[in-house]
Amino acid sequence: MGDALEQGMNAYQAGDYERAVAVLGQLLEEDPTQVAARLWLGVSMVAQGEEDRAIFMFKRVLKETTDPEIRAYAQEMLTQRGISVAEEPLVPVLPPSAMAPCNISFNNLLREICLLSDPELVEVLPWFQTYIQDVQAFETGLTAGFRGREASALVLAGLLGLDSPRRQAECKSRLQSFLNAPNRVREQILGVYLRSLDPSAGETGALK
Repeated sequence: MGDALEQGMNAYQAGDYERAVAVLGQLLEEDPTQVAARLWLGVSMVAQGEEDRAIFMFKRVLKETTDPEIRAYAQEMLTQRGISVAEEPLVPVLPPSAMAPCNISFNNLLREICLLSDPELVEVLPWFQTYIQDVQAFETGLTAGFRGREASALVLAGLLGLDSPRRQAECKSRLQSFLNAPNRVREQILGVYLRSLDPSAGETGALK
C-alpha cells in the first residue's frame, strides 16, 4: 500500500495528475482507510480542475482522521476554496457496559457492517484485524472500553456474541474476505439487502 501511495504522490509532483488520480483512486478502492491517499487524491483533483470532487475528498479526510498534519492540510485546501468546516465533537468513549455481547446471525451482522459509514468503517477495521488474529485479545480490548461511534460499537458487540469456535472460525474467514475487498463486498451485500426490501423482487434476495 505504501508503494502505491508513493507512486501517486510522485506522479502528482511530476505533474502527471491523471496518473496520480488513477493510482490513488485504485489504492482507495483496495483500502478505503488510506486517508493520506484520499488527501493526495483531492490535491490531484484540484490540479485537474475537478474542484467539486476534490472538496468532497477533503471533507471526508476531516471526518476520517485525527492526524493533525493531514487535517491541517485538508482544512487549508477547503479554506482556500472559501469553505468553512465546523469541527466535529470528539467521539465519546463507550464504557464496557455498552459492549455487552449481542446475539445476531453473522449474515445480519455482515449486513450491518456494510451499512456502516466510511468513518465508522475506519473505526472498526483495526478491530476486525485483531479479531482475525486473536479473538481473546479482541474481547479483552473491547471490554476495557471502546472509543468510537455507537453504530461501530454495536457491530463489534455482535462479534462478541459469536461465542462458539465454529462460528468464530467462519467469522474470521468472512471478515478476511471483507478486508480483502471491502467495497466489492459492500456492493454485493447491500444489493441483496435492497432487493429484499423491494416486494417486486420476491424473496430470492432476502438475507437469512
